[in-house]
Amino acid sequence: MPTAAGNDPYGGFPVVFPGGNFSLRLGNNVINGEADRIEQQFLVTPANANFSYKYAVVLEDPNHPISQQPSFQVEMVDTLNQLIPCTYFYVAAGQNIPGFFNSTTPGVIYKPWTTVLIDLTPYIGQNVTIRFTTFDCSLGGHFGYAYIDGVCQAFVGGGSATVCAGSTHTFCAPNGLASYMWNGPSVTNFIGQCCPVTAPGVYTVSTTLFSNCNGPPFIYTLTTQPSPTANAGANQTVCANNNLVTLSGSVTGFTSTPQWSSSGSGIFSSPLNLNTNYTPSAADNAAGSVTLSLSTLNNGVCPPVTSTLQVIILPSPTVSAGNNQTICATASAALSGTITGATNTGSWSSSGSGTFSPSFNILNPSYFPSAADIAAGSVTLTLTSTNNQGCFAGTGSVVVFLQDPPIANAGINPTVCANNSTVILSGAIIGFPATPLWSSSGTGAFTSPTNLNTNYIPSVADINSGLVTLSLTTANNGVCPASTSTVLLKITAAPIVSAGANQTVCSISAVALNGNVSGPTSTGFWTSSGSGGFSPSPNLPITNYLPSAADIAAGNITFTLTSTGNGNCIAVTSTMSVGVSQIATVSAGANQAICSTTSTLAISGNVSGVTSTGFWTSNGTGAYNPGAGFLNNTYFLSLTDIANGSVIFTLTSTNNGPCPSVIDTVMVSIIPLAQVNAGTDQLICESQGLVSLSGTVNPNSGSWTSTGTGNFSPSSFSLTPTYSITANDIAAGFVTFTLTSTGNGPCPAVRDSVKVNIRKLASVNAGTNIQLCSTSQSVSLTGSVSVGTASGLWTSMGTGNFLPSPTLLNTSYIYSTNDLSVGTATLVLTSINNGVCPAVSDSVVLTIFKDPIIDLKSDTTVCSYQNPLNITAGLSGSFGGILWTTSGTGTFIPNSFTNPIKYKFGPSELNSGVLTLTVSLLNNGPCANKSSIINVTIRPTPIAAFVASSYTINSTKDPIAFTNNSQQASIYSWDFGDGNFSTQTNPSHTYAGAGFYNVVLIASNQYSCTDTATAKLL
Repeated sequence: MPTAAGNDPYGGFPVVFPGGNFSLRLGNNVINGEADRIEQQFLVTPANANFSYKYAVVLEDPNHPISQQPSFQVEMVDTLNQLIPCTYFYVAAGQNIPGFFNSTTPGVIYKPWTTVLIDLTPYIGQNVTIRFTTFDCSLGGHFGYAYIDGVCQAFVGGGSATVCAGSTHTFCAPNGLASYMWNGPSVTNFIGQCCPVTAPGVYTVSTTLFSNCNGPPFIYTLTTQPSPTANAGANQTVCANNNLVTLSGSVTGFTSTPQWSSSGSGIFSSPLNLNTNYTPSAADNAAGSVTLSLSTLNNGVCPPVTSTLQVIILPSPTVSAGNNQTICATASAALSGTITGATNTGSWSSSGSGTFSPSFNILNPSYFPSAADIAAGSVTLTLTSTNNQGCFAGTGSVVVFLQDPPIANAGINPTVCANNSTVILSGAIIGFPATPLWSSSGTGAFTSPTNLNTNYIPSVADINSGLVTLSLTTANNGVCPASTSTVLLKITAAPIVSAGANQTVCSISAVALNGNVSGPTSTGFWTSSGSGGFSPSPNLPITNYLPSAADIAAGNITFTLTSTGNGNCIAVTSTMSVGVSQIATVSAGANQAICSTTSTLAISGNVSGVTSTGFWTSNGTGAYNPGAGFLNNTYFLSLTDIANGSVIFTLTSTNNGPCPSVIDTVMVSIIPLAQVNAGTDQLICESQGLVSLSGTVNPNSGSWTSTGTGNFSPSSFSLTPTYSITANDIAAGFVTFTLTSTGNGPCPAVRDSVKVNIRKLASVNAGTNIQLCSTSQSVSLTGSVSVGTASGLWTSMGTGNFLPSPTLLNTSYIYSTNDLSVGTATLVLTSINNGVCPAVSDSVVLTIFKDPIIDLKSDTTVCSYQNPLNITAGLSGSFGGILWTTSGTGTFIPNSFTNPIKYKFGPSELNSGVLTLTVSLLNNGPCANKSSIINVTIRPTPIAAFVASSYTINSTKDPIAFTNNSQQASIYSWDFGDGNFSTQTNPSHTYAGAGFYNVVLIASNQYSCTDTATAKLL
């Protein structure tokens, strides 16, 4: 039972588990062929159900069969001596055992300290036994022993933490388990012993002891504290005579205490309440603005927050609306207002209901009185200042007196017909009571021209003119101008309608209707005694009529045209008659196809309708029997007809009466015997893949077949298809193709064949792609060429050389400077001596990684306020990842994996004043990892502070004394804000006059580090 410090002689690990007080060694390294066992029985309770133990093992490996090897065994049994699941562990000496290492002593393996966690919750209340056994070699010549930690502490089943909202916390489960899987808010199946989390909630960890054995679960709870937020509210504007500022701030998040402060000298009614009032001082009013701040206190673990608003203080407005005026009610009032003070804008309003133009929101608009204003006789207009920005609005008024005007209304425009021309007039005058007077632009007469309601009788000249203007004018209008209203009298003529002359048409023709409507309208509507249709419309005087079958059968149609759009006039109609004759029907028969060996042809036609006679014609040179004037005939083919390949026959109707002749045609095709040529035999390479066939079939089409198993493209019916050869075709060595004519009609099919021989292609393998660091100058190549040829040639898409020769399959490639600059070179192995087959190539890509280089600036000295520190490393070459490390306790921003970075000093380096930062380039492919360091000296920063004997300048004769409270400083520079300076430690200064002065103190130490303090004097 080792209790002293020390390491195992074979494994080098401590014989006592780190942090423990003692351990048990079971067995030894003496060769006796012995076995040692220790066991302990204990009662499982809730306090020890999360059970753990630790062990380490050393075994000599004589390479015997497993049953004879030194070994180590752990087992746990319950009260019934039944093995507890997932607690049995057995290992015998051997190689490549997970968790074991080879000792520096040959023939010995070891496993360092290992922690095992077991959940015994199902066994609470039972006595369980844990048993450890070590076995020497069964032949007695080799040893095995183990160390057991006797503490057997219970493991912790979880934990909890509280952080500020938005911060990250890392939970770590106990070690000693094979795998860990985390699940919780925003975390799904995260693998690892430790898991960084930010979202509050419960996180569960599922574990395994080893394959197919679940380990104990763990539960961790993260609680977040919300950070405080402050909102002082929106900026405000008040007036100098209405300057109370009402504040309504808000503080959310973590419970904190609000505090209001001011850049001025006013007073808060309660500075520690969110809802409070601020009364600006006289100095605030004179300054014209003040800044108010709302800050949070008692923020818990989170930093305080401040929000500000600005208060603008404006002067009061002064308003003038101008002098009173009198206008006619039909006129507008021209207004001229002025506004000075806090605003120069205003808005007009009226005691009436009139309107302002162009807008009531300008100072100099025109006002148009309403009917109500006119009825009242006057209106008061008020100008009120706007955009007062917290000030009370100013007002000014002007009175406008109104006189009503007379308004004449002659009524609506009348329209009468020439034969119904008397006009009834009904006028009106509103407003001022003026006298009416009617007048005319024509020569007609009024029954009473001074009465509002009268009649007008047009003269012959008025009717001939068609238009007369009638006017109603006011007289005796007082101070307002006369008003005149007019109506336009329109006198229309009666319509004239003509349907046109009678017609006779053929049944295939449309009836052309050419009607006419004139006078007061040019529109009309057609009707018919038939059942056909009008095109494009019956509503057009000039249109077409398409007879129906019933119209053609009846032989006659009557049409009527009626005027429309007559206004005050009576509609007029006109009629016409059309006779219809039916056209002939001709059929020459169906098209035919015959073979060129046929000498005669039977043709048969049919003619009906107005005639039953016809006449045959053709584009051929043969002869008719009995003659071309007979509908049923025999035609004798000529040699020219056969050579042309077809004859077109035309049957034309005769004796058609009033209708045109009708024709019909029939085509007779003369098919010649096909001529087929499949082409000449071919020799191709298997790499060609496709066989191009070029056959001819005259005059017909054709279809291909083959002795192979490939396919034709686009199809076997193309005369020039391509054929895809198959592995079976290549194995056979040839394919025979046959072209057969198709579409032969009455003629027999014709065939022709062609043979294509197939030669095999070479096989080339250049090897797998290669990665090389620039520290090596060459790479070995191993290629192979087989089947069609056994020789090849290496070439490079780079600029390097092959040694000893590019014609050797196994050679070396010396890359060039250009290859290194590009970073890659493609090496190609191509077969040679290929015969009729094309050369075959294969390539291997050589990727050259430049050895990485770090250029980090020399050591530096900074002041502690230069925090964080900006650092940039010059990086070149090929590298995978960047890792910054520190000798201190600071942090990298945004993280330690980027470049450039910012480093925020930690407490240790701020105390010690020295720091070493290291940048490393990792995962550099075939090149080794690289690193570089920079040493940083951190100088302390002074703290500047002072107080003034007075912050208010009451007299130009009284000096202000400044007491310097700075720390860790030896040099001082004062700026009194009036162009005067001092380097004294505690100076006094007399100001020339009252005003605002910003006093600045800059404190420095022996390292040239500085700090600044300021104060305002009024």
